[in-house]
Amino acid sequence: MEPCGPRWLSLLVLLPVVDESHRHAVGGSSARSRTDRPRTAATLLPRDALLCELDLASGEGNGEIGPDEELGPEIVSLFGHLPEAILVVDAHRLVRHANEAAVRLWGEPENALVGRALDELLEAPETVWNELFARPGLVVDMLAKRAAGARLPVEVAAGPPGFSGRPLRILAVRDATARFARETAIARLALFDPLTGLPNRLVLEDRLHQAIARADRYGGLVALHLLDLDGFKAINDSHGHRVGDAVLVAFARQLKPAIRSTDTLARIGGDEFAFLQCDLQNLEGARLAAERLLARLAAPLSVGPVALTVRASIGTAVYPLHGRETDLLFERADRALYTAKSRGGGVVVIAETEEEAGTTPEEGPEAD
Repeated sequence: MEPCGPRWLSLLVLLPVVDESHRHAVGGSSARSRTDRPRTAATLLPRDALLCELDLASGEGNGEIGPDEELGPEIVSLFGHLPEAILVVDAHRLVRHANEAAVRLWGEPENALVGRALDELLEAPETVWNELFARPGLVVDMLAKRAAGARLPVEVAAGPPGFSGRPLRILAVRDATARFARETAIARLALFDPLTGLPNRLVLEDRLHQAIARADRYGGLVALHLLDLDGFKAINDSHGHRVGDAVLVAFARQLKPAIRSTDTLARIGGDEFAFLQCDLQNLEGARLAAERLLARLAAPLSVGPVALTVRASIGTAVYPLHGRETDLLFERADRALYTAKSRGGGVVVIAETEEEAGTTPEEGPEAD
């Protein structure tokens, strides 16, 4: 095999090993590392293509492909058999050739793609474009602009500039829809309960921190309500876990209409839920909101052929009346919930303030 010179094009050289430690997203220009398996140029182009060296006729000229000039039948044929969309662009970032995969990806004929500027076909911040062209083989995330304004997530890698005496560059573009869907699903599993679709404890705690920060800046109170289904174990024992799961889903669905868009209903484990209420003016507002939730549970829950009446107990702690730390708010709301359960359930108990008698919520009089 002869060394690659100015008259030779090696696809191994066009797309060298990808530096996975520097991947850019469409939303910004900062680099992010990835933890999935390292991807090299070999994962973008078939092995046979990587090992294939093709002689491109050298020629004089201004660096652009004119109407009478072609890449050469071998390279055009090779590009036509690649699964990735291939765009050959000039120094002005104008498309000079598009293979069949590119035609399929953009849903437009080749003559509609040739002559177009890259930024008409691919969307990314200019900083990402600059990085892409400065570092051959780098893989970046972009959006392909399809007909009728549709956007398709894609991965793009660029080869080094210049072959056959021309300042041409090859871009390999791959549909990243499946990867984006997979990453979105993984991210959702980390933040949302898969059964009810509600935010989980991680999201709840983050939103609680944000609500407290707003309250410190603009004033107002923040209420943390912990809800626990009464007699849920008996439902599981009598009807089975499948019905029990359906009850949890129906429970969440029953409560959602009573939750403002600025508030949060979360499932934090088992049959325990939480309701974060922001921008309150007084303690009475927290009590009324909790009582409205209980009132919504008066109607039986329809679970397939079974109609079940489910009650719940609620323990409430309010920032900053019952504590200024999130851990303390959870602790006092949990104690108030324990008190509600010990009194037969189906009630709301508000935690005691530090200024009240030095008894714990379990020991003191019911706040409501």
